[in-house]
Formats: sequence, C-alpha cells, structure tokens
Amino acid sequence: MAVYLYATAAITSATADQAEPFIVFHDLKDAFSQVLRSNPEALGVGEYHPTESAPAADPAIKFFADPAVLNLLKQHRYSDLVIETWTTDGKCHEEKVIMNKLDRPDNIIAKIDRLIRNSKNTAINPHIMKISCSDFNLILIGPEIVDYPGLLSLMREKMMQNAQGLLAKKSKFVLYGGALTNDLFPNPGDRNFTYGEQLAQATINRYVEVDLLVPEFIQNDEGIKKQSWYKTYLKSAPKNKVIMFNPKPNQFIIILPRTT
Repeated sequence: MAVYLYATAAITSATADQAEPFIVFHDLKDAFSQVLRSNPEALGVGEYHPTESAPAADPAIKFFADPAVLNLLKQHRYSDLVIETWTTDGKCHEEKVIMNKLDRPDNIIAKIDRLIRNSKNTAINPHIMKISCSDFNLILIGPEIVDYPGLLSLMREKMMQNAQGLLAKKSKFVLYGGALTNDLFPNPGDRNFTYGEQLAQATINRYVEVDLLVPEFIQNDEGIKKQSWYKTYLKSAPKNKVIMFNPKPNQFIIILPRTT
C-alpha cells in the first residue's frame, strides 16, 4: 500500500510589485528542457498538493508522470526517482489514525501508482520511503493528535536517506514531493522540513528546486498572492500555457495550464 503526504507549500520569493520575467512553454517537457540546461545533479520537484476540497483540476503529478517528461529526464541520464510516499503492511494502528487525519483526494494513490509505473517503463528506478510502526508512534502524540511538524521532519529525513544513498553511487536523481521539503531558500522556521540547502551543499550547488503549481490550487493562498511573480502571472501570462519563473539561482517556479 502506498501513501502520499500532504503538507502546506512554502513558495518563497520577493514580494515587491515589480514585474517578474517569465518564459512561456507549450508543455511541461519543454519547460524541463530549460531547467536541465545547467545539468543539475539532483532535482527537487515539489508540487502544491491538492486537498479533498480542491477544485477538480488536473494535479501536478499527472503532468509530471507524462512519459514525455520522464523520457526527457532519462535522456539527461537521471537514473532514479525518489517519491515522497511510503509503503506499509497496514498493521500499524498509529498509521491508520494519521491517514484519517490527512486531507487528500481519494484518487491520489492511483496517480502515484501511474508515476511509479511510467518511471519503470522509462527505465528510471522509482524509490519510496520505508516507515516503521515506531516512526508512526513518534508522530502520534495523543489518541487523535498528529504532530504535523514531526511528520514533515520525518518525511525530510526519509527523503534524505534515499538521496544520500544515490549521491554515494554518483547517480543523477530526482526527488518528487511537496513544494516545501524541496525548498532551496526556506523560511528560517522551515529548515527542519527541507532538504534543498543540504543537497545544494552536497552537490556543490548542482541541486535545482522546481515547484510545479496548479493555478486552481494556489489561487486562494494568501502567501502566494503576495509574490511578485504571481502578480505578474495574473496580469500578463497566458493561462493555457506552461509558465516559468526563475526568481533566484537554481530555483524555478512552473505554473501549469488551467484545466477547469
């Protein structure tokens, strides 16, 4: 059984009102071609997760799991994909309580399975996290109380364990999860939840953060609405194309086409 973690995204950028430059692409494959021009050793791809009550738009994972995108990554010699999901035998009571507390669409497991399947078909090795009952026990701090910061820290720890193993093999790899754990420039209070800075150091600045944002999912996020790139997107960018901002070195924000 595979489980996906849903966490609040933390997209950081300047908040001034100046227009931000952007590039328009036909599809996500073309956008990733631009990202890969610097030949990063590790890519941290983060999505703004949909919730159960989110608009019925296509989620980012559907775009990323496109065989055209995965084939492009394989052509650039990315051999492994670490997915922020975990397997379980379903016997941990604590895990069942935590799962009941996570606000996630019912169909997300099928979309994760599609990503795993398409990765294998592209000869990219998918990896998922192994979490024990004792791990879950530390996260459940009361009969029905989940330590969400602790859960995010656990996800970061497990993702880094996979990444460190791939670094030791000198593999080029991609991590796919939430648009918080991948942060290269995290807010000070979020550093315990992110791996971007550590991977940038480990790869000598050959780590790149890519945030995949579905416009329908972010339109009511007060933090995102303050960002200058989002104001530029609303004012000037076509909504039926893939839009890319590059607000900081090795940080790309990709807004996907509207599907509703």
